[in-house]
Amino acid sequence: MRALFQPLLLLAVAPAVTALAQEHAVTPLFVDSPIELELDGILSEPLWERAAVVQDLTVTSPVEGARPTYPTEILLAYDADALYVGIRCHDDPSQVRARQMDYDAFVRYDDVVELWFDTFHTQRFAFWFQITAGGSRGDALIADSGSSFNKSWDGIWYGRSQVDGEGWSAELRLPFKTLAFDPKEDAWGFNVRRERVANGESSRWASPFVAYDFFNLAEGGELRGMHGMRQGAGVDRPI
Repeated sequence: MRALFQPLLLLAVAPAVTALAQEHAVTPLFVDSPIELELDGILSEPLWERAAVVQDLTVTSPVEGARPTYPTEILLAYDADALYVGIRCHDDPSQVRARQMDYDAFVRYDDVVELWFDTFHTQRFAFWFQITAGGSRGDALIADSGSSFNKSWDGIWYGRSQVDGEGWSAELRLPFKTLAFDPKEDAWGFNVRRERVANGESSRWASPFVAYDFFNLAEGGELRGMHGMRQGAGVDRPI
């Protein structure tokens, strides 16, 4: 019986192992002409209908592995000069928390989306950005594979958000003059997290497990096919 039990046990564990190792990768839409976008937080431009979509977020807290109460879509497109991010957080508008509007504010009690980009794909250094439903923006440099968080860094980027009948939405423009990167590398590390205050729910795209910290750069997903960007005079490559 023991010899029969061991293969059955391996078969039972296999789906869980497969789920843990699931690949998270997306290829943002490249537009070979300058993107013209009214950055108002409203996803009304045709660009967003064509953009690549990240939408399979999974709850990490309070119930690890659960489906989020409301879905989230992250839309990605870029031209030679900037990366554009569209955010749609579906929700009951009456439950959206949108108090803070200040830059680099304390946003523990506001609904927020956070993103990081490992633009050299070394799993050592990344740019982090956040925007709340109320329009508060924050940024930082992540270093030492995710163990160091430099909140004093202030990059040049743009973002607006709006609360509407479907929840809340946001638009970001991240210039490549701010996002230093390796032009020979066509893949970037990437992850996104949504925090919903109404029920204390945190959901994540890549590696949505409590055992992995969101800022662990080795456990992110990938943006693939990155090409055609103009490198600006931004932050120097980290040592």
